[in-house]
This record gives sequence, C-alpha cells and structure tokens, in this order.
Amino acid sequence: MKSNDYSHEILDTFFETGKVLKISLKNGSVVTGMLVGFFHGEDPDGPYIDRWNFISEGHLKEYERTVAMNEPGTEIVEILQRDIEKVEFK
Repeated sequence: MKSNDYSHEILDTFFETGKVLKISLKNGSVVTGMLVGFFHGEDPDGPYIDRWNFISEGHLKEYERTVAMNEPGTEIVEILQRDIEKVEFK
C-alpha cells in the first residue's frame, strides 16, 4: 500500500455503507452519491485503489432497480483516486 494512500481509509469507512456520500474533488467540485465499485493496482508497497465507480445521488433509485433486475442501463461514473480531496457522509 502506498504510504499516503487515502483509498484504503475510503474503502474501510465509506464503501458498502449504503449511505449517500459527499465527495470533494481537488478541482473544487463536490459530488453526492455512492461508491459502488473500484479498480485496484499493485506497486512495490502493495495494493492500492486507482479509481472508483460512482453513482450520482439522482441515479440511485435507477441503479437499485437495474441491479435487482440484473439489467444494464445505470450511468456509472469513474472517479480517479488522485482527484479525491475528501469523502464524508452527506
């Protein structure tokens, strides 16, 4: 794991909680929704999370329906770990 890797704190604290999150990005924008997946990589210090799959708050009902029905169609956005400044519960 990278020495200053915030991704594992995000994974342990916020991922799979079922709660809406407020994510502040380094460019100053803020998004609300849920983290529903991630992509990881390896470096000499161990595994790390590179990107997150994110569903905006406005698409959560659609996401829940499509997952329950095993259908495609929900708009999933990727957020790069390096772009995340802060994550908190909404």
